[in-house]
Amino acid sequence: MNDLALSQLIFTRISHDLSGAMGAVYNGTELLKDDPTFVQEATDLIHNSAKDLMARTRFFRQTFGLPKDTDDTTKEYLKTFSLPFELKGVCTDNLQRSLIMTLTDYFYKGAIFEIRNNKILANGQALKDFSKLNDLLQTGEGEQTAANAPAFFAYHLSCQLQKNIKIASKELQNGFCVEINL
Repeated sequence: MNDLALSQLIFTRISHDLSGAMGAVYNGTELLKDDPTFVQEATDLIHNSAKDLMARTRFFRQTFGLPKDTDDTTKEYLKTFSLPFELKGVCTDNLQRSLIMTLTDYFYKGAIFEIRNNKILANGQALKDFSKLNDLLQTGEGEQTAANAPAFFAYHLSCQLQKNIKIASKELQNGFCVEINL
Protein backbone atom coordinates (compact mmCIF):
# COMPACT_ATOMS: atom_id res chain seq x y z
CA MET A 1 0.00 0.00 0.00
CA ASN A 2 1.41 3.38 -0.94
CA ASP A 3 1.44 6.44 1.31
CA LEU A 4 -1.44 8.12 -0.54
CA ALA A 5 -3.73 5.10 -0.15
CA LEU A 6 -2.85 4.84 3.55
CA SER A 7 -3.53 8.58 4.04
CA GLN A 8 -6.87 8.23 2.29
CA LEU A 9 -7.87 5.28 4.49
CA ILE A 10 -6.85 7.09 7.68
CA PHE A 11 -8.70 10.27 6.70
CA THR A 12 -11.82 8.27 5.80
CA ARG A 13 -11.65 6.44 9.13
CA ILE A 14 -11.20 9.64 11.15
CA SER A 15 -14.08 11.30 9.29
CA HIS A 16 -16.31 8.30 9.97
CA ASP A 17 -15.40 8.21 13.66
CA LEU A 18 -16.09 11.93 14.12
CA SER A 19 -19.27 12.14 12.05
CA GLY A 20 -21.59 10.58 14.65
CA ALA A 21 -20.64 13.08 17.35
CA MET A 22 -20.78 15.96 14.85
CA GLY A 23 -24.26 14.84 13.81
CA ALA A 24 -25.36 14.80 17.45
CA VAL A 25 -24.09 18.36 17.95
CA TYR A 26 -26.00 19.44 14.85
CA ASN A 27 -29.16 17.65 16.02
CA GLY A 28 -28.86 19.33 19.41
CA THR A 29 -28.69 22.77 17.82
CA GLU A 30 -31.66 21.93 15.59
CA LEU A 31 -33.60 20.80 18.65
CA LEU A 32 -32.87 24.11 20.39
CA LYS A 33 -33.91 26.06 17.31
CA ASP A 34 -37.11 24.09 16.66
CA ASP A 35 -38.35 23.54 20.20
CA PRO A 36 -36.79 25.60 23.01
CA THR A 37 -38.62 23.51 25.64
CA PHE A 38 -35.89 20.88 25.24
CA VAL A 39 -33.10 23.19 26.38
CA GLN A 40 -31.67 20.83 29.00
CA GLU A 41 -31.79 17.76 26.75
CA ALA A 42 -30.27 19.64 23.82
CA THR A 43 -27.59 21.21 26.02
CA ASP A 44 -26.66 17.79 27.43
CA LEU A 45 -26.53 16.27 23.94
CA ILE A 46 -24.35 19.08 22.62
CA HIS A 47 -22.05 19.04 25.66
CA ASN A 48 -21.52 15.26 25.64
CA SER A 49 -21.01 15.13 21.89
CA ALA A 50 -18.55 18.02 21.94
CA LYS A 51 -16.65 16.30 24.77
CA ASP A 52 -16.46 13.10 22.67
CA LEU A 53 -15.32 15.10 19.62
CA MET A 54 -12.51 16.70 21.61
CA ALA A 55 -11.35 13.38 23.10
CA ARG A 56 -11.37 11.63 19.73
CA THR A 57 -9.65 14.52 17.97
CA ARG A 58 -6.86 14.61 20.58
CA PHE A 59 -6.44 10.84 20.29
CA PHE A 60 -6.34 10.91 16.47
CA ARG A 61 -3.82 13.77 16.52
CA GLN A 62 -1.65 11.84 18.96
CA THR A 63 -2.02 8.52 17.12
CA PHE A 64 -1.71 9.63 13.50
CA GLY A 65 0.16 12.91 13.95
CA LEU A 66 3.76 13.72 14.66
CA PRO A 67 5.05 12.44 18.02
CA LYS A 68 4.80 14.97 20.83
CA ASP A 69 5.55 14.85 24.54
CA THR A 70 1.99 14.96 25.85
CA ASP A 71 -0.11 12.90 28.21
CA ASP A 72 -1.61 9.74 26.75
CA THR A 73 -5.13 10.38 25.41
CA THR A 74 -6.14 6.73 25.02
CA LYS A 75 -8.23 6.43 28.20
CA GLU A 76 -10.29 9.49 27.26
CA TYR A 77 -10.74 8.10 23.73
CA LEU A 78 -12.00 4.79 25.11
CA LYS A 79 -14.59 6.64 27.22
CA THR A 80 -16.22 7.95 24.02
CA PHE A 81 -17.62 4.51 23.25
CA SER A 82 -20.99 3.39 24.53
CA LEU A 83 -19.34 0.04 25.26
CA PRO A 84 -17.26 -0.33 28.42
CA PHE A 85 -13.62 -0.25 27.27
CA GLU A 86 -10.95 0.06 29.91
CA LEU A 87 -7.20 0.63 29.70
CA LYS A 88 -4.74 -0.46 32.35
CA GLY A 89 -1.41 1.21 31.80
CA VAL A 90 -0.34 3.97 29.44
CA CYS A 91 0.21 3.91 25.70
CA THR A 92 3.67 5.30 25.10
CA ASP A 93 3.70 5.56 21.32
CA ASN A 94 1.69 5.72 18.10
CA LEU A 95 2.07 2.00 17.50
CA GLN A 96 0.41 1.05 20.79
CA ARG A 97 -2.40 3.59 20.26
CA SER A 98 -3.09 2.39 16.71
CA LEU A 99 -3.25 -1.21 17.96
CA ILE A 100 -5.68 -0.26 20.74
CA MET A 101 -7.81 1.55 18.14
CA THR A 102 -7.69 -1.57 15.97
CA LEU A 103 -8.77 -3.79 18.85
CA THR A 104 -11.82 -1.63 19.62
CA ASP A 105 -13.18 -2.79 16.26
CA TYR A 106 -12.78 -6.45 17.23
CA PHE A 107 -14.54 -6.39 20.60
CA TYR A 108 -18.29 -5.89 20.48
CA LYS A 109 -19.14 -5.61 24.18
CA GLY A 110 -16.12 -3.72 25.32
CA ALA A 111 -12.85 -5.08 26.63
CA ILE A 112 -10.10 -4.52 29.10
CA PHE A 113 -6.80 -3.59 27.49
CA GLU A 114 -3.57 -3.85 29.44
CA ILE A 115 -0.19 -2.50 28.39
CA ARG A 116 2.80 -4.46 29.73
CA ASN A 117 6.28 -3.71 28.42
CA ASN A 118 6.14 -4.83 24.78
CA LYS A 119 2.72 -6.47 25.04
CA ILE A 120 -0.90 -5.49 24.77
CA LEU A 121 -3.35 -7.85 26.44
CA ALA A 122 -7.06 -7.69 25.66
CA ASN A 123 -9.96 -9.56 27.25
CA GLY A 124 -13.58 -9.30 26.19
CA GLN A 125 -16.24 -10.53 23.82
CA ALA A 126 -14.76 -10.50 20.34
CA LEU A 127 -16.62 -10.24 17.08
CA LYS A 128 -14.07 -11.30 14.50
CA ASP A 129 -11.44 -13.87 13.69
CA PHE A 130 -8.03 -12.59 14.79
CA SER A 131 -6.09 -14.59 12.20
CA LYS A 132 -6.92 -12.05 9.47
CA LEU A 133 -5.74 -9.24 11.73
CA ASN A 134 -2.53 -11.12 12.47
CA ASP A 135 -1.92 -11.57 8.74
CA LEU A 136 -2.54 -7.87 8.08
CA LEU A 137 -0.18 -6.78 10.88
CA GLN A 138 2.54 -9.18 9.72
CA THR A 139 2.34 -8.66 5.94
CA GLY A 140 0.49 -5.38 5.40
CA GLU A 141 -1.89 -7.22 3.09
CA GLY A 142 -5.62 -7.25 3.58
CA GLU A 143 -8.84 -5.59 2.57
CA GLN A 144 -8.17 -1.88 2.08
CA THR A 145 -11.08 -0.44 4.04
CA ALA A 146 -11.31 2.48 6.43
CA ALA A 147 -12.07 -0.04 9.18
CA ASN A 148 -8.62 -1.54 8.65
CA ALA A 149 -6.83 1.84 8.54
CA PRO A 150 -5.47 1.67 12.12
CA ALA A 151 -4.09 -1.83 11.46
CA PHE A 152 -2.43 -0.73 8.20
CA PHE A 153 -0.97 2.25 10.04
CA ALA A 154 0.33 -0.08 12.79
CA TYR A 155 1.90 -2.31 10.13
CA HIS A 156 3.68 0.65 8.52
CA LEU A 157 4.89 1.91 11.89
CA SER A 158 6.15 -1.55 12.85
CA CYS A 159 8.14 -1.71 9.60
CA GLN A 160 9.70 1.69 10.28
CA LEU A 161 10.53 0.69 13.86
CA GLN A 162 11.73 -2.75 12.71
CA LYS A 163 9.30 -4.50 15.04
CA ASN A 164 7.40 -7.68 14.29
CA ILE A 165 3.84 -7.75 15.59
CA LYS A 166 2.39 -11.12 16.54
CA ILE A 167 -1.09 -11.87 17.81
CA ALA A 168 -2.11 -14.87 19.84
CA SER A 169 -5.75 -15.37 20.73
CA LYS A 170 -7.72 -17.98 22.54
CA GLU A 171 -11.41 -18.37 23.04
CA LEU A 172 -12.66 -18.36 26.61
CA GLN A 173 -16.09 -19.24 28.00
CA ASN A 174 -17.25 -15.64 27.88
CA GLY A 175 -15.06 -14.09 25.21
CA PHE A 176 -11.52 -13.94 23.93
CA CYS A 177 -8.10 -13.33 25.38
CA VAL A 178 -5.76 -11.66 22.91
CA GLU A 179 -2.05 -11.00 23.32
CA ILE A 180 -0.15 -8.73 20.93
CA ASN A 181 3.61 -8.93 21.16
CA LEU A 182 5.61 -6.02 19.77
